[in-house]
Amino acid sequence: MLFIASNFVLNGGSTFILRVVKERYERGLKSSVLIIECISDENILIELREYASVYFLKDYVKFLSFYFFKKQMLICAPLKINNIAKILSENDNNVHCMGVYGLLFAQRLSKISNGKLIVSTAVYHQNEYLFKSKSYYFKRLTEIMLSKMSENQIIFFNKKNREDYARVFNVNFTESFITPIGLSLKGRELIERRGGKVNKVVTIGNLFDFKKYIEVVIRNFETLTKNNKKMEFHIYGEGPEKENLSLLIKELGLENQVFLHGHFQYSNFKQVISDAFVFIGGGTAIIEASSYGIPSIVGVENLNAFETYGYFSDVDGLDYNELDNSKPRYRIDDVITQLLDDQHWKEVSLGCREKSKEFSIEHTLNTFEQCHKSSSSFDLSNIKVSNSRLFFSLVKMAIYFYSGLDDGIRNRRLQGEFNEG
Repeated sequence: MLFIASNFVLNGGSTFILRVVKERYERGLKSSVLIIECISDENILIELREYASVYFLKDYVKFLSFYFFKKQMLICAPLKINNIAKILSENDNNVHCMGVYGLLFAQRLSKISNGKLIVSTAVYHQNEYLFKSKSYYFKRLTEIMLSKMSENQIIFFNKKNREDYARVFNVNFTESFITPIGLSLKGRELIERRGGKVNKVVTIGNLFDFKKYIEVVIRNFETLTKNNKKMEFHIYGEGPEKENLSLLIKELGLENQVFLHGHFQYSNFKQVISDAFVFIGGGTAIIEASSYGIPSIVGVENLNAFETYGYFSDVDGLDYNELDNSKPRYRIDDVITQLLDDQHWKEVSLGCREKSKEFSIEHTLNTFEQCHKSSSSFDLSNIKVSNSRLFFSLVKMAIYFYSGLDDGIRNRRLQGEFNEG
């Protein structure tokens, strides 16, 4: 199977691909990854190459056109058809697209495969395809492609997203698969609570604006520590919000209680959370922390309130950190205060660990394989596409973004819960 990724920086999408291809490797299945943009984290790229063939799109375009077609615009560049066809053949014409640009490029791959391409995509975030922005040709084209695909070619990671897409496309998607964004949880040992330490709150992940809960916890730190003046907040990760968070910490005089640790090796995850009293966050990090028995609180994306849905163990199904105004919410400080009771801490610890088992990579991969086995070839090449219009629409989007006129697609994760209109 060929996975098409926009880039391979250190984020949830890249680590997810890494886990999937590793599990496929252990099952004796071949995987390849085609990276559209020339952006990658060298450490995880080295590990990825242990389990999959890795290609950069710039190496498969003609006439040095990668000098003129920048970033995602490479999907419009002249291609080395025979080389691309060989990659497709080696992967039995099975392609999984991890986002907008991958799906748009799959239309060209469908032509190269003479309509034999078996393609799937997944909604990795609620606004992956349903973002609000100006009307661009590439946006309308993506929506047309999604509407033409069979239900069983689209994978969802929770029911809420499936309901939103059903409402927009007027399709119930009952044949679509729902699966967790899985982790490899084999051999996970429960981290025992050491010496009753109750002062370390931890969050891990890239520092983006949609993770409002990090700033919210900092701004409400005085309230959070009313029952424990020694409490500390440890933040691990890099990202565009790091400088703003650093300034906020200094402004509030919290340098001795709130710590920005910056980049860390993902392989050190267990070590980082080994002495944590509680974890707060989302994505795969909350699953990872829960798998070790660390009581974990859901950090709700794009929510400015000092609130949470509760513990990860309280989550119903696979829906947890995306903004859903229909869900009940609780004050973060109240939820953390409950953990000061030792028996309650132990119950939540075991509950979170048990919940994490629902998010195993084995289950995820089984769903991916079932998706491709149940899908027939889908001739995306039947959808008429003007490559020049596609290119100029991407140029237009870039101009609007850098001029501050429209940041819809770039910052789609910041848009919160999707509402039509």
